[in-house]
Amino acid sequence: MSLRFRKFACEKARLIEQAELTSRLLSHPGVTAQLLQEFCLDPLLADLDLSSIEPVKVDLNMGTHGSFQSVLVWRMARHDGGDLYLLLLLGLRSTSDRYIALRVFDYALQVLCWEIRRKRRATHVKMVPILPIVLYTGEERWTAPLELGELIGLSSLSNEQPKQRYYLVDARRHTDQELQACAGLPALWFRLLAATDREQRAVVTDAAQVWFASHPSFSAAEPIFADILAMKSALL
Repeated sequence: MSLRFRKFACEKARLIEQAELTSRLLSHPGVTAQLLQEFCLDPLLADLDLSSIEPVKVDLNMGTHGSFQSVLVWRMARHDGGDLYLLLLLGLRSTSDRYIALRVFDYALQVLCWEIRRKRRATHVKMVPILPIVLYTGEERWTAPLELGELIGLSSLSNEQPKQRYYLVDARRHTDQELQACAGLPALWFRLLAATDREQRAVVTDAAQVWFASHPSFSAAEPIFADILAMKSALL
């Protein structure tokens, strides 16, 4: 086995482990609610009852896209009535993917089709809206289009083309000062991602111990965060 292949295999294994831990962390409804509250400024969020967030089990066909290591689906109530699906796509890549908007559209369509099959709803009843959020943790800046329409050439048929937009949460684009001003666990995780030496990692470790001590309702997330800390320590 060549050295290059071994490095590739190790990197792939690390990404798989990172994806699994990230998916487990964000499977905690409180953690995802904090992510929305502190890092998603979409006006639509003002209409959401974050306390009503609950997971939805949808058997998505991940295909061969390779852009998302995990896709979480949540459902929550809207203050003006009705519900909303949150499609949380974990893009744990080192760079952006130009065709992410197309892949987001695919998953959103799968969720809508799943709802139709599950409820056999009447033709006059409207479907539940979807809010797709892409969580990106790569070091390079995200440059991919946020709208599907940007991938399709302009023509007289533009109005007839599919439309889909996603909200981007770029974990690396926040300063440490901004993250320290946040009260939720996702901010501590983002600070850990940005840590470049053991001293910075130790600062986040101490902050995490204080945070979990004052947030007993998040005890289920504590061992997961500890595993993420251990993985980060091994890289520094």
